[in-house]
Amino acid sequence: MRNVLVPLAQRKSSPDAVGPMNFARVTYLRKLNQHNLMPIFVSQAMSMQTVDRKFAKAHGMLMMGGRDIASNRYSNSKPHQENKPSPERDGFELSLFQRVEAQRIPVLGICRGCQVMAVAAGGSLHQHLPDHDLKETHGESVDGEQYDHVVNITHNVHIKPETTLETIVEKREIEVTSGHHQAVKDPGRKLVVAGESPSGVIEAIEHEDDYFCIGLQSHPETQVDGPFEPVFSAFASALQ
Repeated sequence: MRNVLVPLAQRKSSPDAVGPMNFARVTYLRKLNQHNLMPIFVSQAMSMQTVDRKFAKAHGMLMMGGRDIASNRYSNSKPHQENKPSPERDGFELSLFQRVEAQRIPVLGICRGCQVMAVAAGGSLHQHLPDHDLKETHGESVDGEQYDHVVNITHNVHIKPETTLETIVEKREIEVTSGHHQAVKDPGRKLVVAGESPSGVIEAIEHEDDYFCIGLQSHPETQVDGPFEPVFSAFASALQ
């Protein structure tokens, strides 16, 4: 069994809570278990010594979804429709991605995780998709609860030819589950677009080098044998 570093999500259980809680949704954990992968949880609340020890045992990293990345990480413009960002989680995950990318440790980013990859690589995000004239619905709520309905929101994604993602999925057109109001605008250094929605919203990014580093804007962890299931299999294989 191979070990996967999983930075925990963060949010307050209530406005009056003494501090935030760290957590991981069971959909991600079930998917890791399905592919015989063991999560190693890390959090910005841990000491760097603890994180380093856990990092040394990891064969790959999974970056989960969650709240918005603070806009000052990628833009000088005024924040718009932000969903309660966590500056501590942002900094922690951005530095972790830069670290695994530098060491060529396989990484899979989902939803926010895909966006973290782009921002860490010097890219940028669309702050609010409803501001754009789109053909499809992405589940553009900013209340943080769209995950509960993500399986009911779907749209098509076009996989770009001659990409690693196309090689893995072996399809050009797929249908994905969706729940996000932000999306990658510029993938950043060494990351390229691997998939787009009918309106041109970036739905997948990957590393330009021959190295498993893929970000998916959708939520394949919510599906059983969905079109991106081969991505999880390829991720597991890359850890060998």
